[in-house]
Amino acid sequence: MGFFRKIFGSRHFNGAVNAHLADYTHDSISVPDRERVFDQQVKIVERLGITYSHFMAHAPPPLPSVLEGLAMQSLGIKPAVSGSTWLEIGDFLSLRITDREYEKAHDFIRVQFGIDVHDELYGDTPDAEDAE
Repeated sequence: MGFFRKIFGSRHFNGAVNAHLADYTHDSISVPDRERVFDQQVKIVERLGITYSHFMAHAPPPLPSVLEGLAMQSLGIKPAVSGSTWLEIGDFLSLRITDREYEKAHDFIRVQFGIDVHDELYGDTPDAEDAE
């Protein structure tokens, strides 16, 4: 069990999972809830002494989605992927999520919950771009 916890339990991997869940959940919540989530995101970064616009201008991807997930979690909004939960990430500003971790998180959600969050959100865009 320790092996899998190490692979699927790092805070960077958890941040990547939360980013995917937040992106997927965003479209499933009402417009008033989206506004509440946005306001909460602003409050979270301002508590850290930075402005939201500065954060958005300088945050490496997918950190804005991680922030959205934190805001949703703090408001009690559950992920739209049935059976999933927000994962513990600690200090989100220090997260450095690699492309590999982001892909592993995508695969984890697909295997664990039977949903391809990328295809649900964006369709089959990588193949469509390759065909052009």
